[in-house]
Amino acid sequence: MEDNYNPGEWGIAHFEYHKKGERKGITAFGQILAVEKKVVLFEDDCMEYIIEKSKFTFEKKEEPKMIKP
Repeated sequence: MEDNYNPGEWGIAHFEYHKKGERKGITAFGQILAVEKKVVLFEDDCMEYIIEKSKFTFEKKEEPKMIKP
């Protein structure tokens, strides 16, 4: 399977995780920090996730603009 995302890209990610025996899903806006052979490192609002590629989908969006005071 070919990846359609790269480190440094911003967008909406969808992925699953398991907690206390339950399967849950997350939709988050953030940045891809690294892409490895089997996992992706994704950051959303200072929270980092290591996600298996098979459970990760990504839709590229524009990087948010910072508002100057």
